[in-house]
Amino acid sequence: MNTLERTSGLAAMVALCAGGVAFASPIAISNAGFEDNEFAPTGFSREIVAWTTVGDAGAFRPNQTMFTNAAPEGLNVAFVQVGWTLGTGALEQTLDIGLQANTTYTLSGLVGRRLDNPIAWTGYTVSLWAGDERLAIVDTPVAPAMGAFESFSLNFTSAEQSVFEGELLKVRLEAKNGQTAFDAITLDATPIPAAGPAALAALAMLSAAGRSRRSSPRA
Repeated sequence: MNTLERTSGLAAMVALCAGGVAFASPIAISNAGFEDNEFAPTGFSREIVAWTTVGDAGAFRPNQTMFTNAAPEGLNVAFVQVGWTLGTGALEQTLDIGLQANTTYTLSGLVGRRLDNPIAWTGYTVSLWAGDERLAIVDTPVAPAMGAFESFSLNFTSAEQSVFEGELLKVRLEAKNGQTAFDAITLDATPIPAAGPAALAALAMLSAAGRSRRSSPRA
């Protein structure tokens, strides 16, 4: 086996040893589809089971004059809005699990824009928090057509060490201007596999092989 073949084999060993399989695990969000409230058609409330409303926010049961297909899942959606009488509009939920190190979090859901919104719509923000620390925020990652819902997502990867590790995670959905609707909110966590002893040993061998190859005389 020549040096190049040996080096290639060691590189493959490093990738194999370090590339542990990681699976995404769902983190429970209570009333994630806003179906725990019961409404008559077009009914609404500014109180949502398991969520904290901030200012002008709540849940309602839309019809096809509001969205082309009414609610995308179930009967209800949440709303956050700015431009009416209550100022800021946001929804929050503090979860029962704390921030973990070396983990990628994916916050996803559906976002919609009403057909009959009387106030100019300028977007929304979605953010993930650990306690009072905002970890990540996206500003209008997708802009749905009027009367439609589209999928959005936010990604955040925690460090190996963080002063916020263990702080309870919080999801926040907030309006900028006009009304924005949300549905089917999910949060997944994917641990990042740590390199084990075999990977570290293979990496050391790969480094030594590289030095040997550079120091070998050329024919």
